[in-house]
Amino acid sequence: MKNTTELYGELLETQEDLLKLTKKFNKVLEHKAKITEELNWFRVYGNYIGKVYSNVDAEACGYADGDEEYEENMEKPKIGFYEINSLGIAKKIK
Repeated sequence: MKNTTELYGELLETQEDLLKLTKKFNKVLEHKAKITEELNWFRVYGNYIGKVYSNVDAEACGYADGDEEYEENMEKPKIGFYEINSLGIAKKIK
């Protein structure tokens, strides 16, 4: 039978192990959040590219003709409820 000191030592080891596992788990959650955010960015950006540049020839002709619609498209690109900037989603549109 174990004495109180041995049991207390085992309890401390178990607590240390739990703390280590909790820290590892939190790191995994942070990494998952980062990857999910990155994946979302690529989805939104891909959707933006698909909508804004769905017909590259028409866009190129519009730009060559000096069409104002092309310039407006590039000044404030939007996708769904999001406004896009050069780094990704700038903000939700109200």
